[in-house]
Amino acid sequence: EKTRESVSPVFGRRSRASVMPSPKRVRTASDGDVESGGLETGVGAHCEVVAGLKSWIPLICIALSSISFSLQALCTKELALSGIATFQIVVIRGSFQMLGCACTMAAIRRPACTWLGESRTEVLWLSCRGIIGFAGISF
Repeated sequence: EKTRESVSPVFGRRSRASVMPSPKRVRTASDGDVESGGLETGVGAHCEVVAGLKSWIPLICIALSSISFSLQALCTKELALSGIATFQIVVIRGSFQMLGCACTMAAIRRPACTWLGESRTEVLWLSCRGIIGFAGISF
């Protein structure tokens, strides 16, 4: 068994750690052929790449959301400092949010009649939530 001696930069203590040999790579059918440099080509490789990218989509959406909320807060503060009334800022911000939502719904090809929900209950609750949220900010 090989050992390696190291010195801790914080405490200045010497320690001995076992150095494990690196595992040998076993060639499998998914490694691809030798001519392609071991990279898999074809449908299987594409599906793995797509699945890998799809796992990052929620994190990317969260990051974009936090950036857009920060920009909204910055714009709201700048508008308030320039002398624009609070109610006008709320209306402008809501208009831009509505425009963004409409563009998103159109991009995913969702019918306009279902933008507020697909049942009467969904439409009622979403409408009440919008009115209460607007009233809470306005008054």
